[in-house]
Amino acid sequence: MANTKGNFYDVQRNMAERQEAVAFRLMDCACEQWLNAEIRAILNSPDTTSLKSKKGDYAIGEEGRRDISVYSRGSLSHHMEVKVIYPQYSQKSVADRLRTLNEQLAKMLVDADMTNLRRVGMVFGVWTSMNSGGGKPEAFFRDFRQALQDHFEDSPFKNPHGFRSVGMVDTEIEWAGEPVRVVMKGTFFAASHSVASV
Repeated sequence: MANTKGNFYDVQRNMAERQEAVAFRLMDCACEQWLNAEIRAILNSPDTTSLKSKKGDYAIGEEGRRDISVYSRGSLSHHMEVKVIYPQYSQKSVADRLRTLNEQLAKMLVDADMTNLRRVGMVFGVWTSMNSGGGKPEAFFRDFRQALQDHFEDSPFKNPHGFRSVGMVDTEIEWAGEPVRVVMKGTFFAASHSVASV
């Protein structure tokens, strides 16, 4: 079976190695769509460690209305949902996005014959000095962690990081003639299909 934790760390390592290029893409308001495609590209790359590039190991998008589906040896291993949170979202908007993620993970349709199918949620916080409203990244990621804990602490979807986010990007780029700091951190939640729905 494909390694869900390894999937996350493949993404983290790849993003950290290409910080400047990633930072430019994170400036786009549609970066969640880009991120879904990028995660699939990373997982399908021969450099990935979580999918062994064996026959039948691959990731595809938008299958069964899921952001990403991962196959191992030709069989569905797990579904992933991806969410991006920005500082300019209101507390209600952040709560709504995390509630939606929790519900999407809980409601995933699962074939009863796939006893090892897992459901995975990847959540990324993206802070830029351009959209921060004057706030600091430390405050944003502290609030981000609290929001994750509020929405997933009693959830069957477990987080191996104690709700802390793992750093991926922290760089400065020139955007529209101005220096802009871009910070991205992320984490993931996972549960097997046998966990009761929330």
